[in-house]
Amino acid sequence: MNLEVEVIRRAVRDLNGANGKKAESSLRYLNSESFIKDCKYSAIDSDWVKSEVYNAMREEGARRKYLINRLSNELINYS
Repeated sequence: MNLEVEVIRRAVRDLNGANGKKAESSLRYLNSESFIKDCKYSAIDSDWVKSEVYNAMREEGARRKYLINRLSNELINYS
């Protein structure tokens, strides 16, 4: 797995944690130029990732966890 995909996956997974600082840091990364550059390098559609994150963050509890895990697992295909 390439480093860029792993960074993206970690940012996505950190959104579901109990630590608010990690989630905030992940959201900043997902809205940064670095995220877009990492997506381009790995041939990932950054708009798709952002859309999936937005949909997951609108949910709560187990549903949010499921959507975050699903996105994280889908990103494995880009490594």
